[in-house]
Amino acid sequence: MPDFAIDTSLFADDRAVAPLIGFILLFGLFVTAFAGYQATAVPQQNAETEFQHFQDVQDDMTVIRNAISTAGQSDVSQFESVKLGTTYRERILALNPPAAAGSLRTSDAYYITVEDDIVSSTRFLEYRNGYNEFEAGSIWYENSVVYLDERDDDGDGNVVILEEQNLVEDGKLRITALQNDYQESGIGRASVELYPVDVEDADDLSEYDGDVTVGIPTRLNGPEYWEAEIPAGLRGDPFVVPPEDNDYTGDDVYELRLEANVDEVSVNTVGIDSAPEDKAGAARQGVGGGESSSDCAIEQSGDYTAKNDVEGCIDVGGDVEIKQDVDVDGDIYADGLVTLKGSTTAQAIDAGGDVTIEKDAEVEGIDSGGNVELKENAKAGDINADGLVKLKENAEAGDINAGGLVTLKESTTAQAIDAGGDVTIEKDAEVEGIDSGGNVELKENAEADDINAGGQVKLKKNAEAGDINAGGLVTLKGSTTAQAIDAGGDVTIEKDAEVNGDIDSDGNVDLGDNATVEGDVFVDSAEDINCGNGSKINGKGCSGYKNSNY
Repeated sequence: MPDFAIDTSLFADDRAVAPLIGFILLFGLFVTAFAGYQATAVPQQNAETEFQHFQDVQDDMTVIRNAISTAGQSDVSQFESVKLGTTYRERILALNPPAAAGSLRTSDAYYITVEDDIVSSTRFLEYRNGYNEFEAGSIWYENSVVYLDERDDDGDGNVVILEEQNLVEDGKLRITALQNDYQESGIGRASVELYPVDVEDADDLSEYDGDVTVGIPTRLNGPEYWEAEIPAGLRGDPFVVPPEDNDYTGDDVYELRLEANVDEVSVNTVGIDSAPEDKAGAARQGVGGGESSSDCAIEQSGDYTAKNDVEGCIDVGGDVEIKQDVDVDGDIYADGLVTLKGSTTAQAIDAGGDVTIEKDAEVEGIDSGGNVELKENAKAGDINADGLVKLKENAEAGDINAGGLVTLKESTTAQAIDAGGDVTIEKDAEVEGIDSGGNVELKENAEADDINAGGQVKLKKNAEAGDINAGGLVTLKGSTTAQAIDAGGDVTIEKDAEVNGDIDSDGNVDLGDNATVEGDVFVDSAEDINCGNGSKINGKGCSGYKNSNY
């Protein structure tokens, strides 16, 4: 056998192992450190960037607020901008989320009133961020106030005022309405151009005299802000009307009611991105007008004001105003709003916007894409409106068909009412019948024939009604009368009230002292009937009736 030795030094050479293990350990440490940097440091740095941008936006919104005031009160156009979003610092290895975009937009339009008359419309302006790390609510502008709103849908959270109001100063009320639909989003700067209304088109309050009540929409309720800002002598009664009690459609919109001498009140109008499209009226944007006739006496694309009698119809693409004591011997077609001043007359009105018939004016019929209001002693035939309908004292109308609520003030009269919202018939008013998708209320001495309501029905003292069919509860106050009642909820017949028919209730029936039902009561059991002293059902004492029938 050959005699030789095998050299195993090559197999036992481990000189590269230590550096390799060291590299792996170092790489692992690097990955761990990078992951920690990506998970903690990058979000913190991005949050700092977003916070700095948020502070800049607050400054931008304050500048916009001042520009709106200047444009409205000094009649000078203003041009500003808002930085909508931000980008993050550049990184070699770490990853950033997408750039934080933001949006600036106007709200829906809400009307401003003087003595419950619609004189203008206004919008709120909201900046909403799209931050990835920093949490903050929207920044709002309204009625000269800039604030941060961090309330949730339930109303929990805070409002932080960033810029105080100048709506009321030295006892004077200066309103600057913001109009037009506006929306921009992204990360760049959004131009905000503000144009005042022409001087000759400014809102005129000369028809009012002495102290007046002014209604202004607001998202801020009294305890949050206005009670500390408005002197007691300028506060209306009520002062801040909550959403459930006012006529605005927004669930978070209050009505601020102020009282001041009309000589100390001014209403200016500013349009965002273009001249104001609607100098007097509410929520008319996006509403089309009706079909028109040809060969009218007046045909034009813009607004029209009639200062002298018109022999024939009027067909315009804008607003129509008929001055006092002017007669129009024809129909009026307008894509915008229509206003008939005192003691004017016209035939049918077909308008894309609101229609206002002022004191002692008369019109044969109204078809409106917005709201309709008849003032004192005004008269109209049938009324069709996509919005609300209001008749003031001693006004008269035919059938009323409204998409929103209907209100008849004292001593007004109307024929049938078909309303998508609530119906209120005030003192001494009369209507032939009511069909409502909401609640119905008849106040003192009001009269109505049959009532059909999707919600509750309430009759106040001495009111009279025919048959009542309600999806909710029914309440007859003292000395009221009604025919048969069919209710989805409880029925309450108070002292001395009378029902001249059956009561069919899905809830309880409560009879006050001396209340009378000239019919049967249908409920689940005797326990559902509560009897007051001297109350009667179908000729029997209430207690005896329920004992013998249940």
